[in-house]
Amino acid sequence: MITQEQLKQGAELKRILLEQAWSNPEFKSKLIAEPRKAISLMIGDNNSSIQSNKKIVVEDQTDKSIIYINIPFMPNLDELQKC
Repeated sequence: MITQEQLKQGAELKRILLEQAWSNPEFKSKLIAEPRKAISLMIGDNNSSIQSNKKIVVEDQTDKSIIYINIPFMPNLDELQKC
């Protein structure tokens, strides 16, 4: 189960990555091409502790003429009721 602290840390990392991508075209390109490597470099994690069993997809959604819809993982509500 994810803790509130982990949620805060994830939101903060996302904020930092977005700000860096918006202000640094080179970082943005690296984040799109090699997200795991770019994130590891950003957080100073040379051991790449980012979950290797998860795929990271970074898509440039800055084109104002396109509307993007993200369909997130559907939670198993039966499991939530057991908590």
